[in-house]
Amino acid sequence: MTVSEQMELGLVLPPPPRRRRMVDWRTDPMFLRNQFEGAGKWGFPVVRKQGIDLSDLGLIACTNCIKDDREYYDRGVHFFVDDCNFEDIYLAPEKSMELYSQYRFCCTPDFSAYAEMPLWRQLESVAHSRWCGAWWQAHGMKVVSTATWDGYSSFEFCFEGIERGSVVAIATYACRQNGAA
Repeated sequence: MTVSEQMELGLVLPPPPRRRRMVDWRTDPMFLRNQFEGAGKWGFPVVRKQGIDLSDLGLIACTNCIKDDREYYDRGVHFFVDDCNFEDIYLAPEKSMELYSQYRFCCTPDFSAYAEMPLWRQLESVAHSRWCGAWWQAHGMKVVSTATWDGYSSFEFCFEGIERGSVVAIATYACRQNGAA
């Protein structure tokens, strides 16, 4: 009996699918995410200062963006919504270009950095946000960095990777929920 016949009968498992060789991962910039200059203690990608026209400022939530938006194209896109609505931006940033590049500017994704998260998770959220901003800038988009922190420990790094003098977006919705904030 041949191996093919044995596989058809379920006696032999088929060979596992071919995986990318380790050397491919070690040189893949979308895996390494090392294509941008890093800054500060943590080496976050740098989002450069850009001339952003803040007159007649309007924002639209990323969840309300539509292809070929003719009504709100003159607004900036914000990500002050639950992470589940935009977490794929970091994993597949090229898919976000067509949708978000039609707008006036884009704030960097506001990945959560809750005090209940371990420090490494908060750092990862800020790093992902900076990387997305640097990637969008490298592809010609106007970008406003979002600063996110939740307590003293994350305030230490929440502005790293944002060029000095840049316009910065900061969510204040947590302040309404916490009178001491």
